[in-house]
Amino acid sequence: MAQEKDLNVYLTPEESREYLEGVYEPVKREELPDAPETDEYPKTGHGKKYKILKFPKAPILRYIIGPSAILFGLSLGSGETIFWPNITAKVGWAAWWMFWVGVVTQFYINTEIQRWTIATGESIVRAFQRLHPVWPWIMLLMAIFSWGIWPGWAAGTGKMFSALITGGPEYWNVISAVLMILIWIAYVVTPILYNAIEKLELVLVIIMVPLFFILVIVTGALTEIGGFARGAVSIGVIPKEVDYLALLGGLAYAGAGGVGNLGQSLWAREKGYGFGRFFGRFENPILKKEREEIHEAGFVIDPKDEESVSRWRAWWDVTVKEHFLVFAIGLIVVTAFTSMIAAKLVPGTKLGGVDMLLEEARIMNQTISSAVGGLFLFTIGLALFTTQLGIVDVVVRYVAETLQDLVGRYRDWDPGKVFLIILTLMIVWSVIVLGAKLQQPWVILLIGANLAGIMMWVYNLVITHINATMLPKHLMISWHRLIIMYWSILFFGYFSVIVINMKIGATGSSQYVMWAVYVISFLYVLVRTLTAKIKASKA
Repeated sequence: MAQEKDLNVYLTPEESREYLEGVYEPVKREELPDAPETDEYPKTGHGKKYKILKFPKAPILRYIIGPSAILFGLSLGSGETIFWPNITAKVGWAAWWMFWVGVVTQFYINTEIQRWTIATGESIVRAFQRLHPVWPWIMLLMAIFSWGIWPGWAAGTGKMFSALITGGPEYWNVISAVLMILIWIAYVVTPILYNAIEKLELVLVIIMVPLFFILVIVTGALTEIGGFARGAVSIGVIPKEVDYLALLGGLAYAGAGGVGNLGQSLWAREKGYGFGRFFGRFENPILKKEREEIHEAGFVIDPKDEESVSRWRAWWDVTVKEHFLVFAIGLIVVTAFTSMIAAKLVPGTKLGGVDMLLEEARIMNQTISSAVGGLFLFTIGLALFTTQLGIVDVVVRYVAETLQDLVGRYRDWDPGKVFLIILTLMIVWSVIVLGAKLQQPWVILLIGANLAGIMMWVYNLVITHINATMLPKHLMISWHRLIIMYWSILFFGYFSVIVINMKIGATGSSQYVMWAVYVISFLYVLVRTLTAKIKASKA
């Protein structure tokens, strides 16, 4: 009997294999009943009514690995190879505890970002829109200005590969421009646009992780394990030498950061997580003439359907495990490797960003061998490329999703065409910037990282509010997760206010304006969410 019950909730391994390529199953929406507007169903807000549908069975974990691998790859070239190794080299391991706290915090943030998508099939953009139509546009502007206007990681990749091939960074712009064009080609030849990013990131991650471990061994950086261990438990210590601008950037990039985290929802829908299975994907209109329907509203389960509720819980469990194993554990391990190497080779460095990485390679060439230095340049180059690849996808995908959701679905736009047009514009702009040899200063990278951190403060407020007040009891955020989201709001908000006041030069009473915004916004979300949770608990 237990085995029969399990088969009603979980797919068999053979059935689960379909998720390897992502899943879409068409449904006749017009034949489904409307969900009542009661507390037992998600609130419609500023959106269309939901349809009631049976929740799909949950697959085996290994067949749904994809969205977290993309986010892992996207993260590698930012906090994991630039910010945290740089912070560690400059001030030692004392601040390292903040990295793993940041990663664990982002693990909870990311899984809460994908909650709405698994539960309804809608992207986080639609969730923002249901709360209020202004929120997707705010996030869109922050996404573009933090990540979309400068191909900084492509430039870094070009410098690594140029130094590897020619011994110097002189040809970085040509290599970077070629790589951006190759990214464009990868999408154009792929029928389902999501599959391009997933396959590329998976291959690159599988190659890089062992290479970083080899570099730790051959550089002798394993001797830093003691400092790493002490730093991991030095909770509460913030070295006085640390640059708060760099620290907030590092906190935002203790993982993906900014709009990168929102990508977890978009990729989860494209992969077919939960109700995303029925929602439709961004397809390449060049290769696929019949497009999948991206519905005007999502789907919900009947709370009295115990089998659907059990399937929802099984889906939630398997996706949370996937994200923890691939994203959280993967990032802590790889960043420990890169930080050990930086602490060993360039302690007390005054260099920032890519310049520090090039200095590490030079030291390896001189003290170990050119082969080791070359391996380091190659591995770091791949890491920076995975980040640029992920940035291109998530910025283009978020912009396309927002335009399609708020404008295009009322005008019968082809979502795939919208995606490819935005992709082409971003690639052309990037090639122009790179071709002109315009180099991104370290300070511009820091500003982008800090804007990403501020963006996280804002959307943590919004997502916490959504998941506690707009979802019914059987779908809403749990108590322990709600407390962690409060922490994330206070965490990113605190450092955001410090940096904003520093950058605008606030003095005297004027600096209290941002602190007032910080306190009032938190208290508003606190009261609304606690009220909703207490009400649901009594129901």
